[in-house]
Amino acid sequence: ARLPDTQLLDLDDNEVVRVDLPMGFAFPFFGATYQTIYVGANGGIRFGSGSIGSSNVAMGSSGSTHPEIAAYWDALDVESGGKVLSRHFGDRFIVSWERVSHQSGDSERTLSFQVHLVGDGRIELHYDDIDVGNVGLNAGISATIGAQNPSHSKALGLSYNSATLLGGGTRALAIAPSS
Repeated sequence: ARLPDTQLLDLDDNEVVRVDLPMGFAFPFFGATYQTIYVGANGGIRFGSGSIGSSNVAMGSSGSTHPEIAAYWDALDVESGGKVLSRHFGDRFIVSWERVSHQSGDSERTLSFQVHLVGDGRIELHYDDIDVGNVGLNAGISATIGAQNPSHSKALGLSYNSATLLGGGTRALAIAPSS
């Protein structure tokens, strides 16, 4: 069962959907404040319209299909039974990718992760399940994780095509971008 006030985001593969943040919640990010985000099926969030491609690159690389927040930017398949949800909870706005398959992984093994946009500008990345049944894809080995400003001139790349998300159980990372 879904928590109250949870919104199911209608996404097909490689799509991006606009999400208006709740009244009274604005997210500060690299010196600007946003009331709208764009959530992509491929594990990323943008602060301006546009697509989020399925071919990930390192944070800080220029390109028009790169997200500003890469929770698990990779070639994901939301049409195989997974879902993407959003919810406002207290001082944070949460986007969840739940039971999402990798396009090249085992469709029975899925990814579950979240982005928490905290009202003070912090970004928390939460990971629950990162094993898609393929050692060449598990633990972020083919994904990008990090954040960058909208012009991609300032970037914090936590991982690029590296098995950074190791170990069992839930993991969390926090990012606090400066202006």
